[in-house]
Amino acid sequence: MPGVVLFYGYPFEGKFQERPPSFEALLGRLDELREQYGPRLGIPYSVDLLRTEGAVPDDPTTVERLSVGLGDDDGWMLFWFPAEDAQAPLSAVGDESAEGSVVFWFGDWSLLSRKYLVPRSAALEAIRAWFEEGVLSDVVAWTDQLYAPE
Repeated sequence: MPGVVLFYGYPFEGKFQERPPSFEALLGRLDELREQYGPRLGIPYSVDLLRTEGAVPDDPTTVERLSVGLGDDDGWMLFWFPAEDAQAPLSAVGDESAEGSVVFWFGDWSLLSRKYLVPRSAALEAIRAWFEEGVLSDVVAWTDQLYAPE
């Protein structure tokens, strides 16, 4: 079983963690959480996928993680963070010529450049590779460049 924990929360409801037994199970949960929380927030919701074989640490930012913005078919977001700042974090980037900003829920309202939007199909393939193999797939471009919201 992959050592990945699905970690998410909602204001005043707490934080939750699950260990999906398969990529298919993870996909089902991502869709459920997107439908459950996105409409309540009025913006796309996000979750963290934590790579850990043991218990989730008190500070989940100390383990390798992939933050996933659950947008519509044309716009998901992926942000990869190494364990304990071992190297620079990376962001999936879609159309680098895209203009404008979009709001996602990454633990709070987050105004982000539209350059970070990637198609759902590509995001899911990247998530599959990271979930099953622990690698960042080249199905999306990864960058350490920061794009300011416009």
